[in-house]
Amino acid sequence: MGKNKYITFSLLFSLCPFLTDARSAENPVQISKGPFAQSVSLNPEQENYSSWWKKQIKSQLNKPVNFAGHYRLFVTSGGHGSECLHDYWVCGWVIDKLTGKVVATLPRSPEGGDSYVEAVDDGTSTGLKFKYTAEGDSKELTIQGRAANAPLQHDNGDFAVPKCRLITYRFNGSGFDTLNEVSNGCNLSEPNVIYGH
Repeated sequence: MGKNKYITFSLLFSLCPFLTDARSAENPVQISKGPFAQSVSLNPEQENYSSWWKKQIKSQLNKPVNFAGHYRLFVTSGGHGSECLHDYWVCGWVIDKLTGKVVATLPRSPEGGDSYVEAVDDGTSTGLKFKYTAEGDSKELTIQGRAANAPLQHDNGDFAVPKCRLITYRFNGSGFDTLNEVSNGCNLSEPNVIYGH
């Protein structure tokens, strides 16, 4: 009996670093109260985006933190300019409210696209809309959707439609690292909502 207690204690002790790492990864991020930037700071590429987009990004600075402690995640449909070409595309940007800089787009899918559309089958909607889940006190972002601006070309020259995926990412301050992809992609039974919760 004493030997079994020793083995159990040793096993638990040896797992402590892993348990600590898992717990710290789930700890919420503290939400900043500012002071926040009063103006947007755009890079040369962003300067060429539509006036509609610039106005929307500027307005995001006046809205509360909704992602990763001091960032604002802005997701919208496109069709206004080169920042998101088509009105059926869904695009998004991460704005650092402390600096006013737009630091990232939505994560790139495995196919390489950072704009998304609803799932389709032979051109017909499957009813599975683009969805994202993000919280102000978390660096995690879950995306459900199909990349729009990432055409895949097979060796024979035929184009394939990127598959609908459900992926959880972790924001690193300038981009996203993949944490997990659900194996059944978008084949989920829960209701799907466009543009978030």
